[in-house]
Amino acid sequence: MPDFSYIARDLRGQRITGTLSAASEAEVVAVLSGRSLFPVQVAAEKTGSSSPFRLGGRVKGQVMAMTYSQLAALMRSGVPLLRAIHVIREQTSHPKLKEVLSDVHARVEDGTTLGDAMSRHPRVFSEMTLNMVRAGGEGGFLE
Repeated sequence: MPDFSYIARDLRGQRITGTLSAASEAEVVAVLSGRSLFPVQVAAEKTGSSSPFRLGGRVKGQVMAMTYSQLAALMRSGVPLLRAIHVIREQTSHPKLKEVLSDVHARVEDGTTLGDAMSRHPRVFSEMTLNMVRAGGEGGFLE
């Protein structure tokens, strides 16, 4: 099995890094989730590479991890998706995130799927995040 490096956040928002042997990125995400860790980045290890991660963009990983945790908590407690996005947008003090969430909210309100709305902001939402959101939408978990 290949090795995957990961960056994750725990429930306190602390950054956790490590390596796991798994059949796929999805398996790594499942293992991390089972450990109450939120995966921020997962990448197959490359021989000779010092680090497979480039956490760029305009919103830090810790801010995004907290945003995802808040969204999950709101939705678990029965808050509809649009309302949850609105609440998080109103509570954030991060100007770029507020701008992005406003756009995502408007697009979802107009009928765009959450994954497609988020994909308009590739500097904020990673490809892995988009894939997980799309899978959740297709599975009926994000309604």
